[in-house]
Amino acid sequence: MFLYRGILFFIEVQRKEILKQISNKPEDDYYRQNNPNG
Repeated sequence: MFLYRGILFFIEVQRKEILKQISNKPEDDYYRQNNPNG
């Protein structure tokens, strides 16, 4: 049971990381275009 919960937790963390990377890419490009010095 503990192993099962550990696997679910790991999948949830991985999913959030992937969603974060996907959603951050356009924002990073937008930020770079509008803040060339930063």
